[in-house]
Amino acid sequence: MSVPPSRRWWALSALMLCALVVDLDTTVLNVSMPTLARELGADTGRLQWVLNAYTIVMAALFIPAGALADRLGRKKVLLWALGLFAAGSVLGAYAPDTGVLIAARTLMGAGAAAILPLTMSILPTVFPRGQLSKAMAFASVAGMVGFPLGPVLGGFLLDHFWWGAVLLVNIPVVAFALIACAVTLPESGDRERPGFPPVATAVAMLGLGAFMYGVIAIPTHGRLSPHVIAPVVAGIALVALFVRGQVRAARPMVDFGLFADRNFLWGTAAAVYVSLALAGLLFVFPQYLRLVRGLDGVETGTAMLPFALGMLAGGQLGSVLLRRTGFRPAVSIGMGLLAAGLALGALTTAASPLVFIAAWTALAGAGVGGAMVPAMTAILLTLPDASAGVGSGLNQTLRGVGSALGVAVLGGLVATVAGSRLETAATGDLVTGMAVVLAVCAVGSVVTGILTAAFLPGRRDEPGETTESTHDLARTA
Repeated sequence: MSVPPSRRWWALSALMLCALVVDLDTTVLNVSMPTLARELGADTGRLQWVLNAYTIVMAALFIPAGALADRLGRKKVLLWALGLFAAGSVLGAYAPDTGVLIAARTLMGAGAAAILPLTMSILPTVFPRGQLSKAMAFASVAGMVGFPLGPVLGGFLLDHFWWGAVLLVNIPVVAFALIACAVTLPESGDRERPGFPPVATAVAMLGLGAFMYGVIAIPTHGRLSPHVIAPVVAGIALVALFVRGQVRAARPMVDFGLFADRNFLWGTAAAVYVSLALAGLLFVFPQYLRLVRGLDGVETGTAMLPFALGMLAGGQLGSVLLRRTGFRPAVSIGMGLLAAGLALGALTTAASPLVFIAAWTALAGAGVGGAMVPAMTAILLTLPDASAGVGSGLNQTLRGVGSALGVAVLGGLVATVAGSRLETAATGDLVTGMAVVLAVCAVGSVVTGILTAAFLPGRRDEPGETTESTHDLARTA
């Protein structure tokens, strides 16, 4: 079903709302972490589960959600996913304890698992190839809008209402997104695509869940504890079994041959690392602002605006560099900006001027946007149209794993330095914990930037045989 030109940009607006609602929730909840610790009596481990229940479920369900949407219809699955996300938001808003809140976050993660990949995979059915790269740029920016909106709105709600309001704010956004998607989007899919075998899907989900459980248990039990080693080893084994089965299958649910394409491989590597570093930063920075600097909710959200605005500016810079220089220089420059911002952030003290904090967070945000936009463009323009849902789901799976690892591992570093209950930790320990996290992320950014500079193709590289048309388009982006 073709979309008339007059409806294309309305359809894009609907998809942008879908991306907005997921990222809005992420930043709103990060700002509220200190409040949740106080109101619900949650230690760092529980706070990590509140965040990771969302990201782990997303990572586990991205691929089956994409495959289901390719077979049943992407619009239909997207509408159901938005409804599930709204239900989880309501349940979480009225959660009496962290157990119910974690369950609500699980529901929201299941909805988001379909929302995020489908916002991208639907675009080729709405726009002709000549307009696709421009549409993807707008869709990418939509997610970034959630970052400046989320902290400010979340801070206002925390100061004037109870903490559950930060989840209820999702409801009007979801309502508008549901109506807009129902009216403007065409149905698309491929009923001939293979479905998701229950056994293989369960193996993948259990493997990822076991692996992440072990990682999250590190701060509590120690790296060499059986509580850590057993689930991590079991998780790796199950995921390896899933990959092996898919590689050997005549009609696999997931085409791991995509990683033979250097655009997909190194674009994914850059996007995953940025997701990891971003998750770690958004876990420690709001807590520094509230627990060390003593800022209230609105002040915390306002202090995060330079980072969010930096992301928006960096996304525009990444788009310009992509058109003028190609994938390799654009991603590498973005990673360099991210490394510089994080390295400066590691020098932050309890008495650092807010101007200095605004400067390094804006620089780090510019790096996030500058690296992520060209990396995601390299990935999305590699995917075949018929399997766009599951291909986008594969990429989102890896980014979700990166985000979960960012919270689990980097949050574990903070807990090691400052203790399991951050709200009672000494100010110096909290500052040291944040410095360690930012320094580690800065080093990782440098390494990732060097690798993408060495291996990510530039725009003059010849396309592979299986992705010729999309690479031709990529070189015009």
